[in-house]
Amino acid sequence: MQTTHAPQSARGFTLIEMVISIVLLGILSMLSAHMISDSIMSSKSVHAENAGTASGRYAMERLSRELREVRFDSTTGAFLISSMGSPTHMVFVREVLGVDTTVTLDATDQTLTLSHTAGSSSAILAENVTRFSLVYLDVGLAETSSNALIRYVRVSLTVSPPDGPSTVFNNLVALRNS
Repeated sequence: MQTTHAPQSARGFTLIEMVISIVLLGILSMLSAHMISDSIMSSKSVHAENAGTASGRYAMERLSRELREVRFDSTTGAFLISSMGSPTHMVFVREVLGVDTTVTLDATDQTLTLSHTAGSSSAILAENVTRFSLVYLDVGLAETSSNALIRYVRVSLTVSPPDGPSTVFNNLVALRNS
């Protein structure tokens, strides 16, 4: 009796070939899922870091603009700063369109706020603030507590978003109106 073999192209996969294919596909899908998961976590981390950096940059820029405009009283020879006692709180006067405006900087409960009395407006400059300090300096960059001697303000700010690393900002602001 003569047996006939099926042509090579008509044969199917063997069970071993199917099992090997399934195992290889499983391994590849596990690796790709791990890579996708890592990229999503990296993306979230970068986004949180960028948000903290952007918040800190905005706060420092706004603080610098406000502090440059502290009003200088030429009759007393001093800047109009009424509160310099606390490193996290400052009250000063600046001129806006010919009108004196009292400006308050305050860092409490991890929030840095800026308030103007003219329009009773208050703005949150930064949240998640873990450290904020103001240091008043004279011409020689030595610390001073005299309104007549102050020429610079050193601002230090640390922003620590919940999902990202802390970012530290430091700036030396020259008061321009003397």
